[in-house]
Amino acid sequence: MPNAERVYKISVMPAAARKVASHIEFLSRVSPAAAARLRHSLETDIADLRTNPDRFGRYETAISTDKNLRKRLSGRRYWIVFDLGEEIITVVDVQDCRQHPDNNLV
Repeated sequence: MPNAERVYKISVMPAAARKVASHIEFLSRVSPAAAARLRHSLETDIADLRTNPDRFGRYETAISTDKNLRKRLSGRRYWIVFDLGEEIITVVDVQDCRQHPDNNLV
């Protein structure tokens, strides 16, 4: 099956899900509307990874040189870091891109 037609399954690591929940919970104390927008943006962008995920750049830091890790910007401030497997895309982390990436990978 050509990549353009391929549909991947999505898996989110528990640590990444907890991190997202923590970001949303914190933001909801300041602005419930902003928290809802962030949640929607992350959910939509993660679901969108099912098709054509190789269009996103590699995730490279000083401590991570895994060739299968890629990143996608979501909500203007968050990197969705994911492992591009043969049939499954695994979201391994969601990072605030304003912070140094070597300190954040779960």
